[in-house]
Amino acid sequence: MTKKKTSKKQATVPQKSAAKPKEKTSSSFSPLRLIWLAMLILILYPLFKSLSGNESKSAKNPHTFSWSSWFAGDFQRQAESFLKKNWIYGSQFIELKNQIDFDWFKKVNVNNFVMGKDDYVFSEIDMKTFNGTNYAGEDSMRNMLGKLKVVADSLKKKNIDVVIVIAPGKSYLFPDEMPASFGTHGEKTTGDAFRKVSGELNLNVVDLSSWFQQMNKSSKYPLYSKYGLHWSYYGECLAADSLIHYLRQSTQKDFPYWGFGNIQVIDTCIHRDFDIVAKLNLKHPPKCYGMAYPEIRLDQQSRDNATPVLSVSDSYYRGFTYLGVQDFVFDHGDYWYYFNKIYNEESNGTTEVWEVDLKKSIEKNKVVLLMSTESSLDNLGWGFIQQAYLLYTNPVAYAKWKQQTDELNPYKKEIRNDATLLDDLTNESIQKQIPLDTLIVQHARAMMKAKQSM
Repeated sequence: MTKKKTSKKQATVPQKSAAKPKEKTSSSFSPLRLIWLAMLILILYPLFKSLSGNESKSAKNPHTFSWSSWFAGDFQRQAESFLKKNWIYGSQFIELKNQIDFDWFKKVNVNNFVMGKDDYVFSEIDMKTFNGTNYAGEDSMRNMLGKLKVVADSLKKKNIDVVIVIAPGKSYLFPDEMPASFGTHGEKTTGDAFRKVSGELNLNVVDLSSWFQQMNKSSKYPLYSKYGLHWSYYGECLAADSLIHYLRQSTQKDFPYWGFGNIQVIDTCIHRDFDIVAKLNLKHPPKCYGMAYPEIRLDQQSRDNATPVLSVSDSYYRGFTYLGVQDFVFDHGDYWYYFNKIYNEESNGTTEVWEVDLKKSIEKNKVVLLMSTESSLDNLGWGFIQQAYLLYTNPVAYAKWKQQTDELNPYKKEIRNDATLLDDLTNESIQKQIPLDTLIVQHARAMMKAKQSM
């Protein structure tokens, strides 16, 4: 009898222990778990709201899933881009990640930019031009500059001078601060080939790059900031002053007085001296030390302000606009940004070059200025040279070509004015190593074909 009772007691023990987990599961929604659930809803609700608002889903997020886009990486890239712009917490998380990467890992989360030694930020394209990876070759230079020589000679007969300006790249001034993985100066570089061929053709070249390299170590003030892509504000002033003096002497044309003085030295980067790191939107940005900011002096009443200058350049010329050079020295001349958007008194980038008469726009000036850093010398003018060459050597062929390309240009302009679409194509260009203009043309053709089929 005793043994039976014992066995019964032993049989009841596992039943009691098995009931305990049930009690725990019934109380799984503890206050702590409810708090975590509330926080999760708080984070995810804005995401779901951004994906399903009053606007149609296709209008807000035109990127649809497909296995081909998944394996190609397109869907992930497009979804990331969409969430960055539309998720309410996207900017905060991006800023936090950028701050951690910058402070702890010396990483700059800007496409095609890396951090070198002593916190110097460099452009990968500029460094690859410096070490010769992007060497274009003399044959390519002879073809392009030979056409420019024909254009320059044609314009000289109309009393119009063509002047090339080589702006300094950061890698050329601070090679010792570059990441070791990018090596040293190449035996053959695009800049060297350009200088050789342009010298043989006797083209007018203002080599600010070589000049900046020579005076960099002895300069009293920084010619570049650690955190900027472009030359410093002080460097821009030196460049503008040197270029104006050159134009006066070489072209024998009148230009009004422009100068600078009363230099203020501060430990804060302003203007474009912080342009790359500024894109990170850091909560605690790094300090700049010893940056120089001169006071600009202009003679706005000068009667010599009668020499309009057309400038075809990248973003390095933009400093000449806020320094007063474009308006007060170059007689309100046009600034053709990448031979695309036009900046002047009437157009702040709203008009594109293809929308104006090329011949009239060129010949209303006394000087045509082509400015580029060494990394873009193989594509100097960004199409200006090729179009101008065709215009002045075969006007009939140019007119026919212009008529054909103008059918596509409105669609290309629409793409460039669509910030979201342009950003997606830019990211695709970087990841797939395809020129951005090629992707814009492909997309524009698809848009034109779709409209024609309607």
